[in-house]
Amino acid sequence: MSRWDPGHASYGYENYRENGRGLIRVEEREADNVRRIFELYAYHNHTLEMVVDTMAAEGRYYRKHRASFKLSKVHQILNDRAYLGEIGFHGEWHPGKHKPIIDRSVFDRVQTLLGKRTYFRYDSVYGHNLIACGHCEHPILCEIKRKKSGREYRYYRCSQYNAPGHPKDRAKESDFDKVVLAAFETLRIDDPYVRKWLEEVIRSKSQSQVEQTRSDRKLTREELNKAQKERDALLDMMLKGHIEADMYKRKDKELLSLITHLQIILDGRTRAQTEIGDTAMKLLELSQTLKSKWLAADIPEKRALLEILCLNLTYKNANLVITLRKPFDTLAEGLQMKNGTGGWN
Repeated sequence: MSRWDPGHASYGYENYRENGRGLIRVEEREADNVRRIFELYAYHNHTLEMVVDTMAAEGRYYRKHRASFKLSKVHQILNDRAYLGEIGFHGEWHPGKHKPIIDRSVFDRVQTLLGKRTYFRYDSVYGHNLIACGHCEHPILCEIKRKKSGREYRYYRCSQYNAPGHPKDRAKESDFDKVVLAAFETLRIDDPYVRKWLEEVIRSKSQSQVEQTRSDRKLTREELNKAQKERDALLDMMLKGHIEADMYKRKDKELLSLITHLQIILDGRTRAQTEIGDTAMKLLELSQTLKSKWLAADIPEKRALLEILCLNLTYKNANLVITLRKPFDTLAEGLQMKNGTGGWN
Protein backbone atom coordinates (compact mmCIF):
# COMPACT_ATOMS: atom_id res chain seq x y z
CA MET A 1 0.00 0.00 0.00
CA SER A 2 1.48 3.33 -1.03
CA ARG A 3 1.22 6.40 1.16
CA TRP A 4 2.10 10.07 1.25
CA ASP A 5 5.17 11.18 3.15
CA PRO A 6 3.88 12.41 6.52
CA GLY A 7 6.78 14.83 6.99
CA HIS A 8 8.56 17.66 5.20
CA ALA A 9 9.26 17.01 1.52
CA SER A 10 12.84 16.36 0.38
CA TYR A 11 14.64 18.90 -1.80
CA GLY A 12 13.17 18.57 -5.30
CA TYR A 13 9.62 18.26 -3.98
CA GLU A 14 7.22 20.64 -2.27
CA ASN A 15 4.41 20.19 0.21
CA TYR A 16 0.93 21.48 -0.66
CA ARG A 17 -2.61 21.00 0.55
CA GLU A 18 -5.62 19.86 -1.45
CA ASN A 19 -9.08 19.31 0.03
CA GLY A 20 -7.57 19.49 3.49
CA ARG A 21 -4.96 16.83 2.76
CA GLY A 22 -1.19 17.29 2.94
CA LEU A 23 0.30 16.20 -0.40
CA ILE A 24 3.67 16.27 -2.19
CA ARG A 25 4.52 17.24 -5.76
CA VAL A 26 7.66 17.73 -7.82
CA GLU A 27 9.25 21.19 -7.74
CA GLU A 28 10.63 21.26 -11.28
CA ARG A 29 13.59 23.62 -10.85
CA GLU A 30 14.87 21.77 -7.80
CA ALA A 31 14.14 18.37 -9.36
CA ASP A 32 16.24 19.34 -12.38
CA ASN A 33 19.10 20.15 -9.99
CA VAL A 34 18.71 16.73 -8.34
CA ARG A 35 18.87 14.97 -11.72
CA ARG A 36 21.99 16.94 -12.67
CA ILE A 37 23.72 16.08 -9.37
CA PHE A 38 23.05 12.36 -9.87
CA GLU A 39 24.18 12.57 -13.52
CA LEU A 40 27.47 14.29 -12.65
CA TYR A 41 28.35 11.83 -9.91
CA ALA A 42 27.17 8.68 -11.72
CA TYR A 43 28.50 9.26 -15.24
CA HIS A 44 30.98 12.15 -15.31
CA ASN A 45 33.60 10.94 -12.81
CA HIS A 46 32.89 13.86 -10.47
CA THR A 47 33.84 13.95 -6.79
CA LEU A 48 31.46 15.62 -4.36
CA GLU A 49 33.56 18.79 -4.48
CA MET A 50 33.53 18.76 -8.29
CA VAL A 51 29.73 18.41 -8.27
CA VAL A 52 29.47 21.51 -6.06
CA ASP A 53 31.82 23.46 -8.34
CA THR A 54 30.03 22.38 -11.54
CA MET A 55 26.61 23.29 -10.19
CA ALA A 56 27.93 26.77 -9.37
CA ALA A 57 29.65 27.11 -12.76
CA GLU A 58 26.39 26.21 -14.52
CA GLY A 59 24.53 28.89 -12.58
CA ARG A 60 22.42 26.40 -10.66
CA TYR A 61 21.46 27.64 -7.22
CA TYR A 62 20.11 25.73 -4.23
CA ARG A 63 17.44 28.15 -3.06
CA LYS A 64 17.08 31.88 -3.41
CA HIS A 65 18.02 32.56 0.20
CA ARG A 66 21.02 30.21 -0.04
CA ALA A 67 22.48 30.30 -3.53
CA SER A 68 25.27 27.72 -3.47
CA PHE A 69 25.08 23.99 -2.83
CA LYS A 70 26.97 22.70 0.21
CA LEU A 71 29.03 19.53 0.19
CA SER A 72 26.91 18.00 2.94
CA LYS A 73 23.69 18.76 1.03
CA VAL A 74 24.96 17.11 -2.16
CA HIS A 75 25.92 14.03 -0.14
CA GLN A 76 22.46 13.99 1.48
CA ILE A 77 20.74 14.27 -1.93
CA LEU A 78 22.76 11.37 -3.36
CA ASN A 79 21.64 9.16 -0.46
CA ASP A 80 17.95 10.13 -0.34
CA ARG A 81 15.64 7.27 -1.35
CA ALA A 82 12.74 9.72 -1.63
CA TYR A 83 13.90 10.31 -5.21
CA LEU A 84 12.95 6.69 -6.00
CA GLY A 85 9.37 7.46 -4.96
CA GLU A 86 9.84 5.98 -1.48
CA ILE A 87 9.23 7.42 1.98
CA GLY A 88 10.88 6.76 5.32
CA PHE A 89 8.60 5.84 8.19
CA HIS A 90 9.59 4.36 11.58
CA GLY A 91 13.05 3.44 10.30
CA GLU A 92 11.80 1.64 7.18
CA TRP A 93 11.23 2.63 3.55
CA HIS A 94 7.80 2.26 1.95
CA PRO A 95 6.34 3.00 -1.52
CA GLY A 96 5.09 6.56 -1.69
CA LYS A 97 2.52 8.25 -3.90
CA HIS A 98 4.87 11.03 -5.02
CA LYS A 99 6.50 10.88 -8.45
CA PRO A 100 10.07 9.47 -8.61
CA ILE A 101 12.77 11.84 -9.83
CA ILE A 102 15.65 9.35 -10.26
CA ASP A 103 15.67 5.93 -11.97
CA ARG A 104 16.66 3.03 -9.72
CA SER A 105 19.56 2.04 -12.00
CA VAL A 106 21.07 5.52 -11.63
CA PHE A 107 20.46 5.55 -7.87
CA ASP A 108 22.05 2.10 -7.42
CA ARG A 109 25.08 3.12 -9.49
CA VAL A 110 25.61 6.17 -7.29
CA GLN A 111 25.34 4.09 -4.11
CA THR A 112 28.01 1.71 -5.41
CA LEU A 113 30.31 4.60 -6.34
CA LEU A 114 29.74 6.17 -2.93
CA GLY A 115 30.98 2.94 -1.40
CA LYS A 116 27.79 1.29 -0.22
CA ARG A 117 27.45 -2.47 -0.68
CA THR A 118 30.93 -2.60 -2.18
CA TYR A 119 33.11 -0.94 0.44
CA PHE A 120 31.44 -2.21 3.59
CA ARG A 121 34.18 -0.71 5.72
CA TYR A 122 32.94 2.74 4.68
CA ASP A 123 29.40 2.34 6.02
CA SER A 124 30.50 4.23 9.15
CA VAL A 125 33.34 6.55 10.06
CA TYR A 126 34.71 4.72 13.10
CA GLY A 127 33.44 1.15 12.69
CA HIS A 128 34.77 -1.94 10.89
CA ASN A 129 38.10 -2.55 12.67
CA LEU A 130 39.23 1.08 12.78
CA ILE A 131 39.05 1.21 16.60
CA ALA A 132 40.04 -1.50 19.08
CA CYS A 133 38.51 -2.00 22.52
CA GLY A 134 40.99 -1.12 25.24
CA HIS A 135 39.47 -3.76 27.53
CA CYS A 136 39.55 -6.86 25.28
CA GLU A 137 41.14 -5.66 21.99
CA HIS A 138 38.09 -6.71 19.96
CA PRO A 139 36.84 -4.28 17.28
CA ILE A 140 34.44 -1.45 18.00
CA LEU A 141 31.19 -1.77 16.04
CA CYS A 142 28.77 0.84 14.75
CA GLU A 143 25.18 0.47 15.97
CA ILE A 144 22.53 2.45 14.06
CA LYS A 145 19.35 3.45 15.87
CA ARG A 146 16.38 4.96 14.06
CA LYS A 147 13.91 6.99 16.08
CA LYS A 148 10.19 7.18 15.37
CA SER A 149 10.82 10.58 13.82
CA GLY A 150 12.92 8.88 11.14
CA ARG A 151 16.18 10.44 12.36
CA GLU A 152 19.20 8.16 12.45
CA TYR A 153 21.73 8.00 15.29
CA ARG A 154 25.03 6.12 15.36
CA TYR A 155 26.51 4.63 18.49
CA TYR A 156 29.76 2.72 18.94
CA ARG A 157 30.40 -0.21 21.28
CA CYS A 158 32.70 -3.22 21.55
CA SER A 159 31.70 -6.39 19.69
CA GLN A 160 31.99 -8.16 23.09
CA TYR A 161 29.72 -5.63 24.77
CA ASN A 162 27.39 -8.33 26.13
CA ALA A 163 30.15 -10.63 27.40
CA PRO A 164 30.15 -11.22 31.19
CA GLY A 165 32.25 -8.64 33.00
CA HIS A 166 32.75 -6.43 29.97
CA PRO A 167 32.31 -2.66 30.53
CA LYS A 168 28.98 -1.39 29.22
CA ASP A 169 30.48 1.66 27.56
CA ARG A 170 28.85 3.12 24.48
CA ALA A 171 29.70 6.35 22.66
CA LYS A 172 27.90 8.61 20.24
CA GLU A 173 29.59 9.44 16.95
CA SER A 174 29.66 13.08 18.00
CA ASP A 175 31.75 12.10 21.07
CA PHE A 176 34.41 10.61 18.79
CA ASP A 177 34.20 13.61 16.46
CA LYS A 178 35.07 15.95 19.34
CA VAL A 179 38.22 13.96 20.19
CA VAL A 180 39.31 13.82 16.55
CA LEU A 181 38.75 17.54 16.10
CA ALA A 182 40.83 18.23 19.19
CA ALA A 183 43.60 15.98 17.89
CA PHE A 184 43.58 17.65 14.49
CA GLU A 185 43.85 21.04 16.16
CA THR A 186 47.31 20.05 17.40
CA LEU A 187 48.44 19.94 13.76
CA ARG A 188 47.57 23.51 12.90
CA ILE A 189 50.56 24.99 11.08
CA ASP A 190 51.35 28.62 10.41
CA ASP A 191 55.01 28.21 9.41
CA PRO A 192 55.19 27.82 5.57
CA TYR A 193 58.42 25.78 5.78
CA VAL A 194 56.89 23.31 8.20
CA ARG A 195 53.81 23.16 6.01
CA LYS A 196 55.90 22.26 2.93
CA TRP A 197 57.66 19.50 4.87
CA LEU A 198 54.34 18.04 6.00
CA GLU A 199 53.03 18.04 2.42
CA GLU A 200 55.95 15.79 1.45
CA VAL A 201 55.22 13.46 4.38
CA ILE A 202 51.52 13.19 3.47
CA ARG A 203 52.35 12.47 -0.16
CA SER A 204 54.60 9.61 0.95
CA LYS A 205 52.00 8.18 3.36
CA SER A 206 49.25 8.24 0.75
CA GLN A 207 51.35 6.26 -1.73
CA SER A 208 50.69 3.00 0.13
CA GLN A 209 46.95 3.60 -0.21
CA VAL A 210 47.37 4.21 -3.94
CA GLU A 211 49.20 0.90 -4.25
CA GLN A 212 46.44 -0.95 -2.37
CA THR A 213 43.77 0.58 -4.58
CA ARG A 214 45.77 -0.38 -7.66
CA SER A 215 45.89 -3.97 -6.38
CA ASP A 216 42.11 -3.95 -5.78
CA ARG A 217 41.55 -2.68 -9.31
CA LYS A 218 43.69 -5.48 -10.73
CA LEU A 219 41.67 -8.14 -8.89
CA THR A 220 38.37 -6.61 -10.00
CA ARG A 221 39.58 -6.40 -13.60
CA GLU A 222 40.56 -10.08 -13.48
CA GLU A 223 37.08 -11.00 -12.20
CA LEU A 224 35.53 -8.89 -14.96
CA ASN A 225 37.64 -10.55 -17.66
CA LYS A 226 36.73 -13.98 -16.30
CA ALA A 227 33.00 -13.18 -16.39
CA GLN A 228 33.27 -11.85 -19.95
CA LYS A 229 35.08 -15.03 -21.09
CA GLU A 230 32.39 -17.16 -19.44
CA ARG A 231 29.73 -15.22 -21.33
CA ASP A 232 31.57 -15.73 -24.64
CA ALA A 233 31.91 -19.45 -23.90
CA LEU A 234 28.23 -19.65 -23.04
CA LEU A 235 27.28 -18.15 -26.40
CA ASP A 236 29.59 -20.61 -28.17
CA MET A 237 27.93 -23.55 -26.36
CA MET A 238 24.48 -22.33 -27.38
CA LEU A 239 25.49 -21.89 -31.02
CA LYS A 240 26.90 -25.44 -31.07
CA GLY A 241 23.65 -26.79 -29.62
CA HIS A 242 25.19 -27.90 -26.31
CA ILE A 243 22.63 -25.99 -24.25
CA GLU A 244 19.00 -24.99 -24.77
CA ALA A 245 18.05 -21.42 -25.67
CA ASP A 246 16.08 -20.91 -22.43
CA MET A 247 19.05 -21.95 -20.31
CA TYR A 248 21.31 -19.71 -22.37
CA LYS A 249 19.06 -16.69 -21.81
CA ARG A 250 18.89 -17.30 -18.05
CA LYS A 251 22.65 -17.80 -17.63
CA ASP A 252 23.48 -14.93 -19.99
CA LYS A 253 21.28 -12.59 -17.95
CA GLU A 254 23.07 -13.60 -14.75
CA LEU A 255 26.51 -13.07 -16.30
CA LEU A 256 25.51 -9.74 -17.81
CA SER A 257 24.29 -8.56 -14.41
CA LEU A 258 27.60 -9.65 -12.84
CA ILE A 259 29.62 -7.91 -15.55
CA THR A 260 27.67 -4.68 -15.09
CA HIS A 261 28.17 -4.82 -11.32
CA LEU A 262 31.92 -5.49 -11.64
CA GLN A 263 32.28 -2.64 -14.14
CA ILE A 264 30.66 -0.23 -11.69
CA ILE A 265 33.01 -1.43 -8.93
CA LEU A 266 35.98 -0.97 -11.24
CA ASP A 267 34.83 2.56 -12.10
CA GLY A 268 34.54 3.35 -8.40
CA ARG A 269 38.00 2.00 -7.62
CA THR A 270 39.50 3.86 -10.56
CA ARG A 271 37.97 7.03 -9.17
CA ALA A 272 39.25 6.20 -5.69
CA GLN A 273 42.80 5.81 -6.99
CA THR A 274 42.73 9.25 -8.61
CA GLU A 275 41.29 10.82 -5.46
CA ILE A 276 43.61 9.35 -2.81
CA GLY A 277 46.42 11.81 -3.37
CA ASP A 278 43.99 14.74 -3.47
CA THR A 279 42.28 13.54 -0.29
CA ALA A 280 45.60 13.20 1.51
CA MET A 281 46.77 16.65 0.49
CA LYS A 282 43.49 18.08 1.73
CA LEU A 283 44.67 17.14 5.20
CA LEU A 284 46.56 20.38 5.52
CA GLU A 285 43.60 22.42 4.34
CA LEU A 286 41.25 20.52 6.64
CA SER A 287 43.61 20.77 9.61
CA GLN A 288 43.49 24.56 9.37
CA THR A 289 39.70 24.86 9.11
CA LEU A 290 38.58 21.43 10.25
CA LYS A 291 35.83 22.53 12.64
CA SER A 292 33.82 23.91 9.73
CA LYS A 293 34.64 21.16 7.23
CA TRP A 294 34.92 17.84 9.11
CA LEU A 295 31.19 17.22 9.48
CA ALA A 296 30.63 18.07 5.79
CA ALA A 297 33.20 15.51 4.56
CA ASP A 298 31.92 12.12 3.44
CA ILE A 299 32.73 8.83 5.17
CA PRO A 300 35.57 7.65 2.87
CA GLU A 301 37.34 11.02 3.18
CA LYS A 302 37.13 10.92 6.97
CA ARG A 303 38.41 7.36 7.17
CA ALA A 304 41.27 8.12 4.77
CA LEU A 305 42.38 11.05 6.91
CA LEU A 306 42.21 8.98 10.10
CA GLU A 307 44.18 6.11 8.56
CA ILE A 308 46.88 8.49 7.30
CA LEU A 309 47.21 10.24 10.69
CA CYS A 310 46.51 7.56 13.28
CA LEU A 311 48.69 4.61 14.22
CA ASN A 312 46.12 3.31 16.73
CA LEU A 313 42.62 4.21 17.84
CA THR A 314 41.51 2.67 21.13
CA TYR A 315 38.25 2.98 23.05
CA LYS A 316 39.14 2.68 26.73
CA ASN A 317 37.35 3.77 29.90
CA ALA A 318 34.62 5.40 27.81
CA ASN A 319 37.19 7.57 25.99
CA LEU A 320 38.67 7.49 22.49
CA VAL A 321 42.47 7.42 22.70
CA ILE A 322 44.39 8.45 19.57
CA THR A 323 48.01 7.50 18.87
CA LEU A 324 49.32 9.54 15.96
CA ARG A 325 51.67 8.06 13.37
CA LYS A 326 55.23 9.24 13.05
CA PRO A 327 56.14 11.95 12.31
CA PHE A 328 52.73 13.46 13.11
CA ASP A 329 53.15 12.60 16.80
CA THR A 330 56.45 14.46 16.90
CA LEU A 331 54.92 17.39 15.07
CA ALA A 332 51.98 17.54 17.49
CA GLU A 333 54.28 17.35 20.52
CA GLY A 334 56.49 20.07 19.11
CA LEU A 335 53.56 22.38 18.43
CA GLN A 336 52.17 21.70 21.92
CA MET A 337 55.50 22.61 23.50
CA LYS A 338 55.61 25.74 21.37
CA ASN A 339 52.15 26.67 22.62
CA GLY A 340 53.08 25.81 26.21
CA THR A 341 50.50 23.04 26.59
CA GLY A 342 50.72 19.41 27.56
CA GLY A 343 47.48 18.10 26.08
CA TRP A 344 45.12 18.72 23.23
CA ASN A 345 44.92 22.36 22.17
